[in-house]
Amino acid sequence: MPKDIGLLPQLALEPTHAALKVKGSYRAQQMRVLARLNPRQSALFHVWTFHGAVCNGGFYLVFDSSYGDSMPQIRHSLREIGALKHLAILDRAIAQLTGEYCTDFRERQNQLNLLSAEGGEALERMAGEYYQLEDRKPDVLSIAADYIATHPDDFFR
Repeated sequence: MPKDIGLLPQLALEPTHAALKVKGSYRAQQMRVLARLNPRQSALFHVWTFHGAVCNGGFYLVFDSSYGDSMPQIRHSLREIGALKHLAILDRAIAQLTGEYCTDFRERQNQLNLLSAEGGEALERMAGEYYQLEDRKPDVLSIAADYIATHPDDFFR
């Protein structure tokens, strides 16, 4: 296991790098990556990609893209690694959508189109809460590093 704990999430996801270089849709790439991963690596992958999406465009981007297709896995993965405060914010963001959360992209588009102005503002506020959570420790990558350190055999053989 590497000595620099800060590099753990990147190094632990090393098996995914080759699969991500293959051309194709994001969803096809994701399926190739996930086929190579054990359950703990898969949890880390979902947390890593979700975190990047939220940091790049907030919850609206997550819901308005193929990242949203994996919401059940993302929620499970946040719980699995122990990022419960992050999960609570995500659950509140999901609650802004009309009806039950849908993993189908087109149906989720309809949910987003029905979002009220107040709902859109709430999503922005929740993204702000997520960013504030990231400014404090433990941030989601620190939590992920602890998860990896607790299960090194699942990441480094």
